[in-house]
Amino acid sequence: MLNRASSLPAGSTGGSLERTRRAAPTILFWAGMLLLAVGWIGNALWRQIGNAPELALIALGLFSAIAAWVLGRLLRCPFATALLVVWLTALACCAGFASSVTIVLLAVAALAIGSCIVPARWPARVALSALVGIALMAGVVGWTLPFPVPRIRLVYLIVLTLIVAWRWRELGVMLRPLPGQWSDAVRAAPAAAGAAVLMLGVVSTHAWLPTIMYDDLVYHLGLPAQLASQGYYQMNAGSNVWALAAWSADVWQGIAWVVADVESRGLVNMLWFAVSEMLLWRLCKELNLGHGLRWLALALFASTPLLAGSLASMQTEGPTTAVVLGLALLIQRSERAEARALVVTGVLFGLLVGLKISNLWFALPLGLWLLWQWRLRLPWRALPLAVLAGVVVAGSSYVYAWVLTGNPVLPLFNDIFHSPFYPPANFHDARWDSGFGAGIVWQIVFHTSDYLEGQAGAVGFFLIGLAGSFFVALTRPNSRTLALTAAVTMLLPLAVIQYVRYAAPGIALLIPAMLCGLPALTDTPRHRWMQSATLWLLVVLGGLFLTTATWQFKTKALQRWLGSGDTGVYEKYAPSRLIAQVIRYRHGDTARVLMLPDRQPFVAELSGKGFSNSWYDPRVQALLDKPDARQDATPWLRAIQWTGANLLITSAASTPPGLRDAIAQSHGKLAYATGGLELWQLRTGSPGVVVDSSASGLTVAFDTSDTPSRQTLVHGELTLACKAHRLVVDWQVRMTDGRRLDRRQSIPCASDGQARASFDAAVAGKVEDFDASAKPASTIGTHPRLLASRASFRVDRTAANDLARKLRRKLAFW
Repeated sequence: MLNRASSLPAGSTGGSLERTRRAAPTILFWAGMLLLAVGWIGNALWRQIGNAPELALIALGLFSAIAAWVLGRLLRCPFATALLVVWLTALACCAGFASSVTIVLLAVAALAIGSCIVPARWPARVALSALVGIALMAGVVGWTLPFPVPRIRLVYLIVLTLIVAWRWRELGVMLRPLPGQWSDAVRAAPAAAGAAVLMLGVVSTHAWLPTIMYDDLVYHLGLPAQLASQGYYQMNAGSNVWALAAWSADVWQGIAWVVADVESRGLVNMLWFAVSEMLLWRLCKELNLGHGLRWLALALFASTPLLAGSLASMQTEGPTTAVVLGLALLIQRSERAEARALVVTGVLFGLLVGLKISNLWFALPLGLWLLWQWRLRLPWRALPLAVLAGVVVAGSSYVYAWVLTGNPVLPLFNDIFHSPFYPPANFHDARWDSGFGAGIVWQIVFHTSDYLEGQAGAVGFFLIGLAGSFFVALTRPNSRTLALTAAVTMLLPLAVIQYVRYAAPGIALLIPAMLCGLPALTDTPRHRWMQSATLWLLVVLGGLFLTTATWQFKTKALQRWLGSGDTGVYEKYAPSRLIAQVIRYRHGDTARVLMLPDRQPFVAELSGKGFSNSWYDPRVQALLDKPDARQDATPWLRAIQWTGANLLITSAASTPPGLRDAIAQSHGKLAYATGGLELWQLRTGSPGVVVDSSASGLTVAFDTSDTPSRQTLVHGELTLACKAHRLVVDWQVRMTDGRRLDRRQSIPCASDGQARASFDAAVAGKVEDFDASAKPASTIGTHPRLLASRASFRVDRTAANDLARKLRRKLAFW
């Protein structure tokens, strides 16, 4: 029998259906663009575009274009290549020499490790090897975090150098083809390449700014700062409930900080961003997209404010996006099951969960896609190794959290685990319960402020402009599964909590899927030009809204940084970071800080020595959550005593009377003030008594009857009248368990005839006796006379909260 279509005459319904089918991609493409125009006009989005922030980015882009044109003429290289050199030079200059060299070393070491697993025949081997190497390095270091590493910077440098030396031949094989591949890609679409690199360069300015984001100052800086300053991580969940949350991203930041000896957030984020762009390029190639569309994909990725904003913080969405794109590439190219592919997939799934527990939202659709792609025919013999690799990469934070706090995902689901470090309730941010419905995509594009601390347009406009092309991609065999997976990857987090930042990796994955649904270019130059111009208009619109996702750019932080550097930015936006520098340089290791301003619990970089009146530190909050705290000094004094604080950070504009009285009773002295914050030094303690005085010197004893029962911070001061050139002061601390600490100081006798000595130490036990002896350094001088003395004994709450130390003691006991 003949089918119905073949029996119909030409020009009948069958021909009409065929013409409609062929015209559908074009119709849906322009329908999406029309819908975007309606939303743009209806919501008056042009009002969101500011003046100074956007003009600053436009000026930088124009300046870079001019510099690249001149450089291209001098070096006789393509405009895109010259532009890349200009922006890389600017990034290195802004980040500093140490950070730049460190990131290159870390990237090469990651390539060396990853190349042992990723075979040469795989596409995007460089990007995948880097991703696998980063995962394994972060995983291994994560397990070592509780154990102090002496001279940690030297150790890391030696290990990284040995890794690179071990694989230098293979590294040469991997990296040698890259310049040629770049030249071929630029030559195939020079205009698109230049436009994409220009957008990438403008976006890289997000990495220039110092770290001033809220969550970074509250939590993310903690692990890197402790690793760099003391060689291990305290895991101090007692003063920050997120201390044991999934930490792979922060571990990688910590490795870079240790090696560079300076915070290197900007370049670390640029490494993640570059890996994402490389993987996106190769994914587009696997989908048979041409060079022009590949460059467009890179530009769309960079011009999406939400994705570009990941460069400005230590949040995990940037690294997560790279991992999601890497897994998508692996699954897209793996039509049959391979043992090596399963192991690499296990490593990347481990990194996904090691970055954040909520990344299971992405692991679920990607895992189902992999099972579908392999038709459930897994290489079972390689499965144990893949699972082991995933556990090594992801498991450290969850295992340590479970062992030390009783909750592997603290503070999440504590209504189930009942950890004593957080109230028995499930943590949930009710601010983002906006509701999930059929119009969620429209809402997050045009009403973004309901779903993000940002403005309309922060998620980019291609979600609406290319919506019609997405439905076309669902009908095409090569992109159907990718498009469906990308949609689920974006929508699943939004179904759980309507916070659009969590959906950023899914939004990125939609870019290649949507481009697969574009209509084929016609032979008519006019139509071809219109379609191309419309697509690049999406990039331009995204670039104009780059400042909507990050408050730093909207408030002109970039201009301030260009004018006055990091210090100027800190003074305006994060004065707590300047105070942290003062504390480190002036007050030493025994400083303990209680930060009290509302909504500013910024103590992460104080290496466990800071405490805050916030829900991040429930015990301090409970002490101060009293109805009479504004007027009564008692709650404040209890908090000071409980934390062992000798430094307070307060707000100059809103210090309650009760806190002022507590500062006065603690003999507080203003030590530093900046940006509306004040640093107070407390002078508690009692005077000593001269118990022995002779021609050779004197001995002062201090009352130790009321010292803390365990870890103690001991502080002593002596002011002596002297006539000798120098004095020798011997401090002695004896503990109840028989241990003792002796320290000798040689101090000068000043021109006013006085000598001042001080002692600070943290001891792991109860102090039984504390005294100081002073005598002339030579027989020529006369013996000194005591003018004043003081000693204080504070509880060392930092040591009490040091769960890593407790873990080491348990292991030693076992």
